[in-house]
Amino acid sequence: MTYDYSSIQRPGPNSPLDWTRQCVELLAPEKNNHRRSQILLGINFYGYNYTPEGGRAILASEYLNILKSFKGKIQWDNSSKEHFFEPK
Repeated sequence: MTYDYSSIQRPGPNSPLDWTRQCVELLAPEKNNHRRSQILLGINFYGYNYTPEGGRAILASEYLNILKSFKGKIQWDNSSKEHFFEPK
C-alpha cells in the first residue's frame, strides 16, 4: 500500500511518486526482477483536508463539493507528482 505518507501530525502529499517507487524497490530491488510485474500497487483515491484545528481524510463526494465552491487554482507539486489546492 502506498497510502498515508503524510498524516494530520505531519501534513503533506498522500503518496509522493519517489516514496511509492521506493516501496516497490524495497520489495523487488533488482530492476529486471520478474516479481515487480506481480506487485499489486495500492493507490489512494482520497485526500486530506488539513485545517488549523487538525484535519481528516475526505472522499470523492466531499472533495467535489469543496471544488465546486473553490475559486482559486489547483496546483501541481512537481516534487510529489500530486495536485493540491488551498481554499481560503
